[in-house]
Amino acid sequence: MEAHGFVDQRTMEIFKWMEWVIARNHPLAEVDDPLTRGLASVKPVSSKTLLRYMRHVSAKVVEHISESMGEAFGLMFDGWSCGTLHFVGIYAVFAQGECLRKVLLALSPAEYRQSADAHIDMIHAVLELYGKDSSMLVFLVTDNCPINQATATRLAFPLIGSASHRFNVAVSRYLVDYQSLVDQVQALSIQLRFPNNAAELVRDTRLKLLKANATRWASTFKMLARYVTIRDAIKMVSAVEDLLPRPITHRQIVQLVSKLEDLDSVRVKLQAEDRSLTDARLLFDAVMARYPMTVEHLKPSAKIVHSPAFESAVVKLLPDQPLARAEEEAVTRFVISATIKNKGPERVDFATATLRQAKRPRHASSTKYMDLLRMIPPTTNRCERLFSQCRLILTPLRSSLLPANFEKIVFLHANRELWDFISLLGCEDADEQRVE
Repeated sequence: MEAHGFVDQRTMEIFKWMEWVIARNHPLAEVDDPLTRGLASVKPVSSKTLLRYMRHVSAKVVEHISESMGEAFGLMFDGWSCGTLHFVGIYAVFAQGECLRKVLLALSPAEYRQSADAHIDMIHAVLELYGKDSSMLVFLVTDNCPINQATATRLAFPLIGSASHRFNVAVSRYLVDYQSLVDQVQALSIQLRFPNNAAELVRDTRLKLLKANATRWASTFKMLARYVTIRDAIKMVSAVEDLLPRPITHRQIVQLVSKLEDLDSVRVKLQAEDRSLTDARLLFDAVMARYPMTVEHLKPSAKIVHSPAFESAVVKLLPDQPLARAEEEAVTRFVISATIKNKGPERVDFATATLRQAKRPRHASSTKYMDLLRMIPPTTNRCERLFSQCRLILTPLRSSLLPANFEKIVFLHANRELWDFISLLGCEDADEQRVE
């Protein structure tokens, strides 16, 4: 029956429990709770049995991913800290037909240190789990921090620095000249968060003044924009009258908000899943033209860029522009056909020959590259979204959750489309013969 994909009732019940726990970010022990069992319409299952099935399904998902990855792929990774724990999320990036796939391979804790050598050891361990080795790796996508750049250098692979991270660094430096304006609104925001002042403010508006986050410039923009929106209501709070920016300062803040609106639109566009390196370059060029102070970080040859020739080559290949020699050398590992077979001259009329010559790529593309090269993502936003999901799972009330079990829950959640009730077949249910 298993060979034909038939699933018995008990397996389907366990599948429903597993799907519920993983999709709704519940703790494993939720299935042991008497109230939960009383409300459920399916036969109960113990948390130990559920965990055993999760291990079984995870192994099948690993096999499926290993087959799909092929022998040429990239890795996207980023780090996330929660309390005293630091995790590294690693995605496989590969082409499947004409589609780009980004699949979570692991969310491993960095148990000892955060260094380039530790990252390399972790990458090798994850690849070994999937039956792969570093010779199949063709590029890395991650933030532009020194540790990640050192990792790429020692592995001898090109690194695509996250465009979102690079843009955030550029805008943060741009805001340094406006720090005095930001500090005034931040001080005002802190005072308006006190209970008495907040109670007085709510009489005139339901909106609250936001507080800027030191690590995210977008929060600064939101704080300033909110201040501009509710300034008239803030005037009614007598306790903060001395902190309210004067008219000339207010006009400067309004002008700054207008500029940040432009920059924030770029930030949002960079987060789209279908964004390409060429799109990122077009956006960066437009920002540099309007805000010259960002050139230092956004230009193609910026010091923050680890592999400028490689990034430039990918940007040019999408619109089929000619490559410089250094750029051709940077993408050599992606070549799949150095020459086009000569099938003999085709007799055509003069006009057809003229049009074909005009449409022929200027770099005479006798060189063919992997489809994956043109699909390389410019950001690690998929990792950021994963970490946002992780915060819903590893809450302070669940800090005792074992890292291995946490990784299994996140792995199955991120790869939900790769498993179904048939994936549970082959795992014995120890609870089946007893009442739970």
